Amino acid sequence: MKKNILLHSACILTIIFSVISVYYFNQPKRPLENNVCKSTIHYRLNDSTNNFEYNIFISFNFTNSGIAYEHMRGLVIKDEKKHTIARNIKFTYQVRNNNNYEITVSDVNKLGPDNIPAHLISKYFSYTLLNSLTLLKINEISKHLVLVSGLQGPIFICSIS
Repeated sequence: MKKNILLHSACILTIIFSVISVYYFNQPKRPLENNVCKSTIHYRLNDSTNNFEYNIFISFNFTNSGIAYEHMRGLVIKDEKKHTIARNIKFTYQVRNNNNYEITVSDVNKLGPDNIPAHLISKYFSYTLLNSLTLLKINEISKHLVLVSGLQGPIFICSIS
């Protein structure tokens, strides 16, 4: 009788362990969680109404607790006037459907050299404003590269370190 109880208990523990293992190993892979993602972005818009360009370096750090940090540094040129952008941005995020991220900015800290006018931030960098909501799709391209896209398409590729 005692052998049957031990055998029965061992079978139940094996089943429980198997179910937990399958659940753990089948979790969706999120390439940015607990990794730093770095990118340098060059953007230019020259048409009849806009003469705007920027060269910025960004670094993302997504924690596995739903909080992420972005460091943004660079040069912004609007109508031949040069401005510096230097900000640390904290945001919360929720993952929707494995690689869709809903991001809400919770804190923005401008650093010493940041002198970009507020109207340029509102027009070209509105995703960095406090309480702004952004939807991103993040897909792993390779072991060290990630494609970050918005609603209209790709935004940038970053390297994971």
